Amino acid sequence: MNRISKCAAAIVLIGMMFGARAETLQTDAAGFPSFAIARLSINKMGVFLDQNGAYANHISPNIGPLAKVALANALFKLPVDESLNFEGPAQIYLIAPITLGANQDTATILPVVNTEKLTKNIIAIFGDAETKDGVMTFTVPQPLPQPDKSLLLKITGGKALLAPNLSVLKQLEAAASAPAAPADSADATLAISVPAIQRMYGVQIDGALQAGALLASESVEGLKKVTDQLDAIIKGMWQIGTIEARVTFDKDSKSATGELALVPLKDSRLADMFANPPAGLNGKDTQLLDVGAPINAAFKLNGPAIRAFLNRYGIKPPETSAAMDQALFDQFDGENMLAFDSQRVSLLHAQKGSDAATATKKIEAIQNALVDMIAAAMKETGALPKGTIYTPLVETAPYKGAPITLRKVGSHEGVAKLNPMVHDDNGYVAHAVVNGHWICGVGVKPDESIKRLIDRWTSGGGLKQDSQGASNEERAAFASPPPGTLVLLSVKLLDVATMFSGDLLGDNIMPEQITGGLPDDPVFISAFANEGKIGLRATLPGTTAGSIYAVTARLRRHGVNVFEMMGLGGAKKSSGETVPGNVPPPPPEK
Repeated sequence: MNRISKCAAAIVLIGMMFGARAETLQTDAAGFPSFAIARLSINKMGVFLDQNGAYANHISPNIGPLAKVALANALFKLPVDESLNFEGPAQIYLIAPITLGANQDTATILPVVNTEKLTKNIIAIFGDAETKDGVMTFTVPQPLPQPDKSLLLKITGGKALLAPNLSVLKQLEAAASAPAAPADSADATLAISVPAIQRMYGVQIDGALQAGALLASESVEGLKKVTDQLDAIIKGMWQIGTIEARVTFDKDSKSATGELALVPLKDSRLADMFANPPAGLNGKDTQLLDVGAPINAAFKLNGPAIRAFLNRYGIKPPETSAAMDQALFDQFDGENMLAFDSQRVSLLHAQKGSDAATATKKIEAIQNALVDMIAAAMKETGALPKGTIYTPLVETAPYKGAPITLRKVGSHEGVAKLNPMVHDDNGYVAHAVVNGHWICGVGVKPDESIKRLIDRWTSGGGLKQDSQGASNEERAAFASPPPGTLVLLSVKLLDVATMFSGDLLGDNIMPEQITGGLPDDPVFISAFANEGKIGLRATLPGTTAGSIYAVTARLRRHGVNVFEMMGLGGAKKSSGETVPGNVPPPPPEK
């Protein structure tokens, strides 16, 4: 019996010893280690640095090596050399409080291939260490009056673990030995734990939202009216699990794609909403790209569902515009594509799968609703001359065998004859069937934009490819958008900037002096809802980033500071700081 009790005690003791050594990973509701508020995951650390360097070379030639070194110094506390696995993943955890500066506490997991060299590297930087149980503790001097910090290093299982204290190091070791998460397609992902934010700053955030609602409502009574909506917003906000920012480089790092997404907590009401997103774009139809417009867009709209949602919450337009509201929802119900033809100040619209007869009836409904709206508004303001009648005007002007219909709102007295409206500078609507596609335009010269399309299409339906058409990247993006894409936008930034730069630059600087000779590959921006998350995505070609850099340099040479123009930089002088004539201001009154 005594032997049995001794054996049992030994088993319990051994179990306690192993239990003490095994650290259980403590996580929050979003699955984050309890010590962390954010995590930067890099798929392949060495490759990621090379990609950033290659992309930087597109912005400014030969700046890549410097950008690579600067990024490595900002991310890692150790030299990135052959002691580390360039093809291995790295993780950097941000520890509260968040300072986003040199004093930010972090915990890092790095892949190691040469333990001896890594140890020599860190000793060369931080000096000798105290070693105990395989943990090296270094003292990191801090500027006075801040106290010195500790840096702990443990190398285990082919990984280097760096942490500011022993408690975090134990949790970091548990995180490093946990089963690997599914591989992320992004080159780097920054994930922020919303439960961690709520735990640390939730009271302050809730208070700020309530204070903002009180200021907006201007009274306690007004606040009571929005209390339910505010509570719904706050509850929905805290059902978010993580806020994720991703960056992905394409082949040869010619373009960088950034993504910002919201991921809800599991089993939350927000997760149920995100699990049933609206249908995304199918793409395929890219006919409007042949206009060569600087701005193109595609989106999918469920008109009846949106109107039902608005009616459910009592959001209705004024009675005078109810017909227009319904007509517009009917017009854009389905998959749409838009192109802004800046040279002709016109907006073109095409709808996938629409037939000419149905589309014409929809545009007629919009025109009739506009006539009624204008007449009602003029009558209400008393500006309607006696006997004046508003009426829809319709004319047809054939072009190369394709009848182009023009529509606008006209006014006349009695049965007076209406004036022709071809090339009316006041703006109108034009639509036509171009090679089987119903195209509609609105603006100053929409029929000229449609004629441009007709000129670019052959009679047999093939495209006349030339330098003015859309790029292959644009065609590919609109033909096959990623799954779950709800809205897709392409913008040629320099072209758009040139359009609006006249008033900003003044009379002494021509836009061509600022943007001339620079590449202007389109930037892509999209909204998506897919795989249980929603977010925004943007792709910036390196050549366009380089053009933006060149534009800012040219503006500086002409004495124009973009940041000061936008109110984001420059010295700010308070009133009374100086007086005319460089005379010092008077001393303050006692």
